[in-house]
Amino acid sequence: MRASATVSARASFSVSAGVTQHVTPSVGIALATRPDQAIAIPYGGIKVYPWPNPVDEPMWSNGSIDLRRAFALEIGLGVQPKELGQDGRFSGPGGGTIPPVLIGAALQLLPYSTISAGVVLLEARRSTLSLETPRLYPSFYVGASIDANVFDAIAAVFASGRKSSTGLLVK
Repeated sequence: MRASATVSARASFSVSAGVTQHVTPSVGIALATRPDQAIAIPYGGIKVYPWPNPVDEPMWSNGSIDLRRAFALEIGLGVQPKELGQDGRFSGPGGGTIPPVLIGAALQLLPYSTISAGVVLLEARRSTLSLETPRLYPSFYVGASIDANVFDAIAAVFASGRKSSTGLLVK
């Protein structure tokens, strides 16, 4: 005689929760490093978290399990596309038609704030002559940013029947 059992599993994923809890807008400042100077680049971007990172659960509110949501992929664009650095010899790619592009890894040690490191894509001229053709200049950067997850905050306010861990009274 053979015994058998049926196990049923169901997983659900809503698009709104996926976007608001895995993709977080942020604003910050990056320092692109060069041998003779550091270039400050204010930027806006997104962080893509592999685990849900809801705004109503600040980092470390769940204990050590939150370590899994401490890491993210960061993608950003500088807000100043032209004339960066000393003497304005740096710009975003395409002669400043595209803002500086930042791609890196972020670490969230404190709630709603991250430090990051990666590569920023710039163009550079060797001299201050504007007629000189700039060349692509990828550079290492370190950055600090603040998460601005407004979308998830609004969703948390309108969620049904619960009070969030941040003290927001939820309808």
